[in-house]
Amino acid sequence: TFTADGCCCLQPNIASIYQKSGILQQGQRENGTSSSSAGNKKNAQPDFWAGPKMLLSTVGSIGVLYVSYYFYKANFDVERTNELLKERYQQWPLYPPPGPSQAELITKVDHAGLNQEMMDTLSTWFLYEDNRRQHGVSRQFIIDTCRDVLHLLDSPDHSFGDELNAKCDAAVDEFVARGVGRSDEEKRLSGCGVSEVSRLLSALFEIHGGGDDIQEKAKDSLIEEVSRTYREQVQMAKAFQEAVKFEPLPDIAEDEADRAVLELELEQYQTELDEGKCDDERKQWLKKELKEVKKLLEEKKK
Repeated sequence: TFTADGCCCLQPNIASIYQKSGILQQGQRENGTSSSSAGNKKNAQPDFWAGPKMLLSTVGSIGVLYVSYYFYKANFDVERTNELLKERYQQWPLYPPPGPSQAELITKVDHAGLNQEMMDTLSTWFLYEDNRRQHGVSRQFIIDTCRDVLHLLDSPDHSFGDELNAKCDAAVDEFVARGVGRSDEEKRLSGCGVSEVSRLLSALFEIHGGGDDIQEKAKDSLIEEVSRTYREQVQMAKAFQEAVKFEPLPDIAEDEADRAVLELELEQYQTELDEGKCDDERKQWLKKELKEVKKLLEEKKK
């Protein structure tokens, strides 16, 4: 637009431009504010996996350092490292301490209430019987010993009442039930240990009243049984020695024995030389040895 004096007036356009630019700047500010607020809201949300990631990273780093230390300690040997780690892990409270070995369990003897003297006598008798029997001590042999030697079970010579017999039979049945096998006969023929015998004797002692007197009587009976069977074995051994006794060989003079050896050597050397299968060097040696042997034989004959 032009004024009266011919000048151009641009104010309305500049105002409109400023107005438009202000609107744009305001829109940009609003957009920036909205985007920043959205970003702040996004950043403000908690990351659920941040904690587990940090924990796994920490544990992994510690594990790598732990294994690396034992790898260095094992002189960079993989197998040795595995052994060291295994030994270390077994010391943790997660792993229970190792129990007694099988050998220790086998050799462990349960006294089952028997006194020390009775237990020592029982062990000596058990080892003696176990060694002299081809198949060892069986459960039936223990039952027979309790009946015939210790007189703790009902027998024609020592009969008990029905109530006492029922208790003794229950203890014997429990002893037989621990045997190996399906049938009762197989279990009776199976072997047993000193601990099982001591438990059976302890149960029978309690049935008969218990006390040290009955154990003392049983101990004396076992000692007498060992002495009796030992005397029988000695007599059998003497009888066997007399049955297989041979006449002693006649004495041979030393010169006669030496002459017999020289004659045997002479015969062997002469046979090898007559066959002619050896080389010339061997033949020369045989001839030389024959002369020496013949010379020695002549000296022995003189």
